[in-house]
Amino acid sequence: MTSSRFACLYDAAISPPITKETLSELDLNRIVNDPRLRHDLNFEQEILFRPNTYGTRGEQKKRSENLYFDALALELDFYIRQQQRSYSTSSTSYLPPRESTTAPYGDISESQHHHHGLYPTEAPRRIPTMLISIREIVKSLVPTEKHPAIDAQFDIELKMQELAHGVCDIAALIEWLGKLLQQSCSPMRDPTVVAMVQRTQQAIREQDARELMQAMKDLFGVLECMKLDVANHQIRYLRLYLLEETTVYEQWKIRERIAGGWDVEEEHT
Repeated sequence: MTSSRFACLYDAAISPPITKETLSELDLNRIVNDPRLRHDLNFEQEILFRPNTYGTRGEQKKRSENLYFDALALELDFYIRQQQRSYSTSSTSYLPPRESTTAPYGDISESQHHHHGLYPTEAPRRIPTMLISIREIVKSLVPTEKHPAIDAQFDIELKMQELAHGVCDIAALIEWLGKLLQQSCSPMRDPTVVAMVQRTQQAIREQDARELMQAMKDLFGVLECMKLDVANHQIRYLRLYLLEETTVYEQWKIRERIAGGWDVEEEHT
């Protein structure tokens, strides 16, 4: 039987709560082809996209997020221990020895499913999908000419090999990413990006998996806010054009529905 504190490794989602797919509704093509949004623009003075944190859906989303990040913290703790073992045999490791053997979730080796601190082979890995999600979201936020550098920095196979051997410089990766994000984000996001980078660096120095998980949570929050900023800017910029095209657009949508078999008379009886 799996220890309850490790149950999240098996119960949590594999993908992070925020991915390129979950943010796709903020893509320009989706915005201009959303009939309800196009209609509401005629009556709402200002429409803003915001994170959905309210109601039953918001509560469910928060529970799923907490479960995912709890599982991620356990996985990060395993790789921190890998780096600690690497340090004991090499002077080139990026982490100093632990001052304390107490991990945020206790010693992994205490569980019968985690003998000698080994990550259970049957448990899914979230770090690869997390890195892929970060890479793909960032690429959707920055100019195309930046994509090769992003692909090089987020070489998933290489990063997983480095993590497995305890030589992955996570702090340097996030510092590089922070500088890239500051080139593209709104100036009001700069303090949040800087705080996220500093939190990552502190977590690495202290070998604190829980704090490192919180830094990754902050990173996804920054990426979501940047995507929202872009979408809200596009709405403001295109608002007049979309309003002027309302009649043409709605007539086209009605004809499209009729062509698809929509019975207008039946719906109004």
